[in-house]
Amino acid sequence: MLDNCCSANETALELGGVELAPVSTVASSALLHAVLYRAAEILHEKGLELPVYRSSNAGGDEHNTRLAQRYAGRIKHLD
Repeated sequence: MLDNCCSANETALELGGVELAPVSTVASSALLHAVLYRAAEILHEKGLELPVYRSSNAGGDEHNTRLAQRYAGRIKHLD
């Protein structure tokens, strides 16, 4: 279990007595990325490959295609 440390009402702002601007989605997303990063660190520390997609904006298409081909038999939507 991870605590996102948000308030019970999950809002960050108040306007005219109305609480708004929920923050739990942003906080939980940050927690998820921290967990994924730690998993990648562990793989890296063990000398294992990090099979992650790279941004297409940074020329990752060829790399991503190789990953999709490699894992097509294990990940249904890649077939």
